[in-house]
Amino acid sequence: MLLARVLLVTAAAGLTSLHVLEPGYPPSTATLSEFALSPHGWVFTASLLCLAAGSALVLHAVWPIWRVRRWLVAVWTLGTVVVALVTTDPAGAAVTPGGRVHALCASVGIGALLLAEVVSAVVDPAVRLRSALAAVTAVLGLAAAPLTGFGAGERIVVGVHIAWLLSLTVGAVSGGSTGARSGDMFER
Repeated sequence: MLLARVLLVTAAAGLTSLHVLEPGYPPSTATLSEFALSPHGWVFTASLLCLAAGSALVLHAVWPIWRVRRWLVAVWTLGTVVVALVTTDPAGAAVTPGGRVHALCASVGIGALLLAEVVSAVVDPAVRLRSALAAVTAVLGLAAAPLTGFGAGERIVVGVHIAWLLSLTVGAVSGGSTGARSGDMFER
């Protein structure tokens, strides 16, 4: 789990550093993906690949049996890899097939991890509070986007998702349960 933590913290640090490296991208309106179009786009790509690798390690360690949450985190992980490797379209430019794939994978991945947080809040007492807080905060971040700008809402959601994944590494290391009882309806 140490490697998962290092990868997740590296991803967060990389994404945060882009705000200093590329100050021309306003956090309230520019999406994180637009950093890929900058001269420091490699930092964005490397950060997302670290995020995907850390997520994969978390899902492998936390949920060894392929149940609903593991599938949802796997969708997030795969979506994150695609978002890292398929560049978004520049703001205001015509939408390309690659840009559509990028946007679809980002949306589906973020939604899948949000659902994993909700399912965890429902079925797993060991992570109920942190999962509920993550899910509620992510939803509020998305809901606030029309007021704050989509970029700000996206940053809240991605930050919360990274924090939730990191919190699962703490439960797994300390021996806490992070898997549902076998009879839970969402985990069959």
